[in-house]
Amino acid sequence: MRGLFDLLSGKDLCAKLEHDYERVSSNTADVFAAFDFLVTAWHLLEWKYPGNSSKKQREDICRQYPILALCEHLAVGGKHFKPTNKKLNSVSGTRRDSFWKRDVWAPGVWQQGDWKDDLVVGYPKATGMSGSSM
Repeated sequence: MRGLFDLLSGKDLCAKLEHDYERVSSNTADVFAAFDFLVTAWHLLEWKYPGNSSKKQREDICRQYPILALCEHLAVGGKHFKPTNKKLNSVSGTRRDSFWKRDVWAPGVWQQGDWKDDLVVGYPKATGMSGSSM
């Protein structure tokens, strides 16, 4: 098998990342769009530098750009529902910060953006960062 449907090259995957970013930007509470964006962002590194022979190069890039560690933690941790690798320590937790509890209103009663509904990523205290909305 070569590629997946129309995803045949790194250029196609970069276009997918841009598409996922647009989805996240248009609905910041869309968990599916956020997950798609994070998984694509994290895996672009493997797609650009594949295999064991490129492992050191990928690790060097991750050290240079710490945001990739955050993408890895959220993508891999989200895929397994909790991190299974001890090196994943960039995130202390995630939560939804909403005005209403989930499922209080039927879908479509309120338009997107009428009420606060944020996806929040928490950072360990050691980073000196506080939680950030996606």
